[in-house]
Amino acid sequence: MKSNEGNAAMHGMARRAAIRLTLASVLALGLSACGGGGDDRSEDSKDLRAALDRLQAGMTYDEVVAAVGWQPNEGPDNWSHDGRLLMVTFQTPANASERRIAVAVLAGRAGEPEIHRRYQ
Repeated sequence: MKSNEGNAAMHGMARRAAIRLTLASVLALGLSACGGGGDDRSEDSKDLRAALDRLQAGMTYDEVVAAVGWQPNEGPDNWSHDGRLLMVTFQTPANASERRIAVAVLAGRAGEPEIHRRYQ
């Protein structure tokens, strides 16, 4: 009779261990899917040099925001990331109802030259 009780106790411990392992796995999977919260863009997608290359003459403010990939974070028309600053100037042409891109300047990290582009 003692061996049956011992086997039952061992079986119960193994079952609890399996349940704990399953719950820990589900929790780990759930947390890894969260991505850490905050801004869900990867660092690679925040390349302001690539964003500058996507800008084109005639773009509206909303189109510039879409080309950069996120809302300005250094004032209403400026984006900053990884030691770089993208500054965009907009004008409203006489024949347009929305502001259009006029100038973009990418200020680089220390030692990198600034890049100026005119879109008029």
